[in-house]
Amino acid sequence: MINKKKIPTIFILLVLVMLIAFFAFTNYKLFKKRSTLNSQIDNLQTEIDLVEDRNKQLKGTQENMEGDEYIESVARNQLDLRKPGEDVIVIQKKETSKEEEEKEKDNFWGKFMNIFKK
Repeated sequence: MINKKKIPTIFILLVLVMLIAFFAFTNYKLFKKRSTLNSQIDNLQTEIDLVEDRNKQLKGTQENMEGDEYIESVARNQLDLRKPGEDVIVIQKKETSKEEEEKEKDNFWGKFMNIFKK
């Protein structure tokens, strides 16, 4: 027979084991959550660093664009403007017709074939 003193001891022991199991499970869940959050923090920190680098690049570009040299370069290259007293020279490409291109192609192959005919 089970002694009356052993019942409260077994009950207390069972409650303690359940409490330990509960705390261990809760601790494990918190550990996993903390690990996930730390990973997210690392990813976000990397993203912040990339955005800060991009921001620095854009600020540098903005400073360059505010300079007179950049404005003059854009005016000359894109707007075809010039300073007073300067002459602008435009070099145009020679337009070739399809007949000329075929003739040049035939000339090449003709020359190539003549090498082997001799």
